[in-house]
Amino acid sequence: MKQSDLHTHTTASDGTFTPASNIRRAVEKGLGAIAITDHDTVNGIHEAIIEAKKHEGFTCIPGIEISTLYEGQDIHMLGYFIDYEDVEFLEALSKLTSVRDKRNRMILENLNNLGIPVKESELEAKRHGKGNVGRGHIAEILMEKGIVKSLPEAFEKYLGKGKPAYASTDRISPIEAVQMIKKAKGVPVLAHPGIYGADELIPILSENGLVGLEYNHPDHTRKQVAFYEDLADKHSLIKTAGSDFHGFRNGEVFHGDLGSCSVPISTLDVLRSFRNNACQSAENLIRFNTEHIDWRGRKGLTWDLLNIIGTIAFAISGALVAMEEDYDILGVFILGLVTAFGGGILRNVLIGLPVDSIWEQGLLLKSALASMGIVFFMPESMIQFSKRSLHFFDAIGLSAFAIQGAIAASSMNHPISAVIVAAILTGIGGGMIRDVLAGRKPVVLREEIYAVWALLGGLVVGLNIVNSTVEYMILFVSLVIFRMLSLKLNWRLPHRAL
Repeated sequence: MKQSDLHTHTTASDGTFTPASNIRRAVEKGLGAIAITDHDTVNGIHEAIIEAKKHEGFTCIPGIEISTLYEGQDIHMLGYFIDYEDVEFLEALSKLTSVRDKRNRMILENLNNLGIPVKESELEAKRHGKGNVGRGHIAEILMEKGIVKSLPEAFEKYLGKGKPAYASTDRISPIEAVQMIKKAKGVPVLAHPGIYGADELIPILSENGLVGLEYNHPDHTRKQVAFYEDLADKHSLIKTAGSDFHGFRNGEVFHGDLGSCSVPISTLDVLRSFRNNACQSAENLIRFNTEHIDWRGRKGLTWDLLNIIGTIAFAISGALVAMEEDYDILGVFILGLVTAFGGGILRNVLIGLPVDSIWEQGLLLKSALASMGIVFFMPESMIQFSKRSLHFFDAIGLSAFAIQGAIAASSMNHPISAVIVAAILTGIGGGMIRDVLAGRKPVVLREEIYAVWALLGGLVVGLNIVNSTVEYMILFVSLVIFRMLSLKLNWRLPHRAL
């Protein structure tokens, strides 16, 4: 599973790489996504998105890092998936730029008073187009003049808080930044909390719309990373991470290189969920993130395994049905994909997850296509064997997706009835769509007790009977066995004819 770096800067603010260069460097480093989060500007986003579209499977998140002030302390607020063309949002950013320029002039005045002459024209020369300039550019000028040897030295001696050239102006509050980001349909996340010394602000912000916490940052110690990870869990905040990449100055990277701090790309699904489903309970969605979509955790591994197993099994079953119906190669692949992903789409619609996240699972799509290709081109003798195994593949897909649907609904704290329905629709959804498109009566509508096994899986998950990956795998295998036994022994549900 690829990683995503959710904090990067470009020449639109105080970075040294162009937006397109950030994207290319991220691709070279094997990342699956980055967020463009320039200071108080969105001018680099359009270029970055255009470049990202040239790289298959890569995602560029439109973002922002807004400068705020809390009791004299600079506080930075990240915003993800913002509507960067929103007129009201752009007007608000314009006011922030004016404040930033005023602060720059104050810093230059302080430097001149210290006997370090820096002209406004020198700082303006660092501006790229309509982008912003700030302390990073001033630090670069000090390096060029030989006053300091590195960016950290510039901040430690002159530009950091409490240092001789530091200046602060009236700015919006962190809560106002949260509201500003939400009005632009974005997701607000507190940036690098470890550098502020203002942890009391986190519960206040969480009660006023904060959605996430950048727990992992290059300037955080290991102890801080662990502390803020726990704090994010305590306040039901999404855990994000980012390198705060600013490029290179004099051969040195400031903060961290791209990818040095990252999160699983699956975190993007949860961030999108907050953007697209603002009416959903924040706590429920966070639980879904922290308990089940974190691929490093045990249940995250379960989700991953079931995704791959179910997708491949249903893709093969869809391909075999299409071949039985004498579809051409395109029809085989279409029916296979519909079977593989149909249940997942129904699950997402049912429990409020973004449907478009289905199509960002590149590994699953490639696995499905490869599986169908193998089935289509295998020797006829092997195809006949596979046809006899159609019910087995169907049972695997039913079991895997039923458990997965139940996990998703349970993680979002839905009642057990909704967990069971999610399990049934996810488990049988792809197969139902497949059979309808193939002109067949869906298996679930026949006499066989097909949906009962999906119902049973939902019940077990909903009652929290299983917790570890091993227990989920035992449940998965058990449902497959029961499904196959019901076929062999011709188990039926009671029925009544009129």
